[in-house]
Amino acid sequence: FAVAWGANRLDIERLGTDAGMYHKAWNGTAWQTGWEKLGGVFTSPPVVVSWGANRLDIFGLGADNAMYHKAWDGNAWQANWEPLGGFFTSPPAVVAWGPNRLDVFGLGGDRAMYHKAWDGNAWQANWEKLGGAFSSPPAVVSWGPNRLDMFGLGLDNAMYHKAWVGNGWQPNWETLGGAFTSPPAVV
Repeated sequence: FAVAWGANRLDIERLGTDAGMYHKAWNGTAWQTGWEKLGGVFTSPPVVVSWGANRLDIFGLGADNAMYHKAWDGNAWQANWEPLGGFFTSPPAVVAWGPNRLDVFGLGGDRAMYHKAWDGNAWQANWEKLGGAFSSPPAVVSWGPNRLDMFGLGLDNAMYHKAWVGNGWQPNWETLGGAFTSPPAVV
């Protein structure tokens, strides 16, 4: 996965053959020499997001199927992978709708969607169950502060949607119909 946090800047995160996480950056002129090992042992591809200049947040599923997080603060990587808990069967989906705000989603062992948020000071204590029954990892996007739109394929292979509308989640999953074989992508 790749992300750009500013002009002429690209950051790529990959899972190595040793199941560890690796990073490489483009500075507008050249790629850094070699791949920087960030450690950990992962079973899912990484997901990376940036909520501001010189800020990166990486997420992945560990060998225990729990969610893990590591951040670049502009000077250095956080020393250890931070466990966020949970039990997931899909790679995470992550979005930032503003500075110091992260929302992470995953498909739980019960096929329901789950959510956890960072508010700039702390992670919400527990994973919030958003329900549904899905066969694909989630896809999530934000088109403005305090707005999230999440998508996933139901067990019937139709596309479903749920939105955070500033003060709560819409109560039900909205079917968008169709019959699909790949996870959604949204922008």
